[in-house]
Amino acid sequence: FVDFIRVKARGGDGGDGCVSFQREKYLAKGPPNGGNGGRGGNVIIRATSDESTLKRMGRMCTAKRGQNGLGAGRHGTMGEHLVIEVPVGTVVRERDNIYVDLTEHNQEFVLCRGGAGGYGNPHFLTTENRSPKWATRGRKGEVREVELELKTIADIGLVGLPNAGKSTLLSSISNAHPKQADYAFTTLHPFVGTVDYADQYQLTVADIPGLIQGAHRNIGLGHAFLRHVERAKILVYVIDVSGPSPFDDLKTLQYELEAYRPGLTKRQSLIVANKADKVGTAKENLAKLQEQVGSSIPIVPVSAKYEKNVLKLTSVLRKEVER
Repeated sequence: FVDFIRVKARGGDGGDGCVSFQREKYLAKGPPNGGNGGRGGNVIIRATSDESTLKRMGRMCTAKRGQNGLGAGRHGTMGEHLVIEVPVGTVVRERDNIYVDLTEHNQEFVLCRGGAGGYGNPHFLTTENRSPKWATRGRKGEVREVELELKTIADIGLVGLPNAGKSTLLSSISNAHPKQADYAFTTLHPFVGTVDYADQYQLTVADIPGLIQGAHRNIGLGHAFLRHVERAKILVYVIDVSGPSPFDDLKTLQYELEAYRPGLTKRQSLIVANKADKVGTAKENLAKLQEQVGSSIPIVPVSAKYEKNVLKLTSVLRKEVER
């Protein structure tokens, strides 16, 4: 999975103009008839829902050169465009200058235009010079070095500490099948699943890899994970209530989000109290968490592993999205 790449792109060079004169049996030197060169192809970036990673991107992308002009007024054909397909949610930028944010399927952006074709010698015909013996070369295509950054687009973003059960939760409510295991950092890149309802309604849920303290300073894989949170309409904090301090876990997540992008924690939110079925302190921790959070953020207790209360959660998620 690749969600960031630097690319050098070059539009195709224009074809050269042609020096040519009309030749006939009894006409030793006819008028000029050299064709113009063809324009170079463009480098076009197109967003598609069929891609989920920037892995297929090359580091160097060059469109085709325009063909040279020919005699008898034959103009060179235009160079073929180079169309680069990237996932929906890709941002194209040059340092801090954002060129485009590709948020829709089939949305296109011309990154580099091809160079203009050169003129054939008829272009230089004048009353003083009836037989121009020169043409011009095609212009060079545009060159740009840009950064492509993928930010996952989903209705809901699952945010939690490592091993909080986000992947298990995503599997229990959607059609996604991320890797699951009882150790931290099982998920190393975002997974997006679709929750299907009986009336054909759908919503998308992204499992964002686990955050750790210091993620906003790029500790661990901090920024690589946090960039995928930005797009989510609703943030769902997945909290392991069987752990020693669920409220502290929530505060850690909120701090990291706010430090990375101020105002992010003000987004519409929900808490999923996972592993609420565990024997021990889970029930007591859940009650304490509800008391500490109050009415500021809704809390839904579930057991993702055994799919307890999952139907209620999907109902709540839909209400939150439609609100």
